[in-house]
Amino acid sequence: MVKLSGNKLITPQVFYTTMENVKGISEFRIVQEKEDEITVYVIKTDESNNFAIEKDINIKLKKVLEDNISIETIFVESIPRESSGKLRSVISKV
Repeated sequence: MVKLSGNKLITPQVFYTTMENVKGISEFRIVQEKEDEITVYVIKTDESNNFAIEKDINIKLKKVLEDNISIETIFVESIPRESSGKLRSVISKV
């Protein structure tokens, strides 16, 4: 769960649904280090434009998050799996 101000919680399913509508990505991980900051790690499906993907992610996530949340998108080659081999797509450290 991602925690927002006022103890509002957002379930991982909201992020799965939101991110599956972003074109050009094959995998993602959302990490919340602070209540007002989210980092999105993205693996692209192809040579899509980074700026366009980042813009799309910001627009879609701002619809489900509060306006004062900072969203940073980082493009990566791989996302580490859990010891079980599964991809944990949403991690909150708050």
